[in-house]
Amino acid sequence: TERPDVNSYATILQKMNAPTLCLTLVLLTGCAGTQNAPRPAPSVRLIPQTLTIPVTPPPFPDTPTWGNLGIWGDRLLDALETCNADKRAIELLEQRRLQRLNNEDNNHAEN
Repeated sequence: TERPDVNSYATILQKMNAPTLCLTLVLLTGCAGTQNAPRPAPSVRLIPQTLTIPVTPPPFPDTPTWGNLGIWGDRLLDALETCNADKRAIELLEQRRLQRLNNEDNNHAEN
């Protein structure tokens, strides 16, 4: 079998290098203009510990009478109102956090 001439391979490679190099440059510069600006990481604010402390229910009276049960029921309602107030405060914090994130997203979209 005859071996091809080394000079013919060199000529073919020289002819192919120019288009290949041009194509590579076009592909590389095509991606250069689409860089995205890095977005700052959203700040994570934890819920204050005072809002997550368990609310202990009042103990049931040792000798239940109508008067003791009324006072105990009133204390139960106070504990329930405290829990609901904590939930409302947590929800308000979450709404503010989401609003802040939406504002940051809108600011980044405009830039």
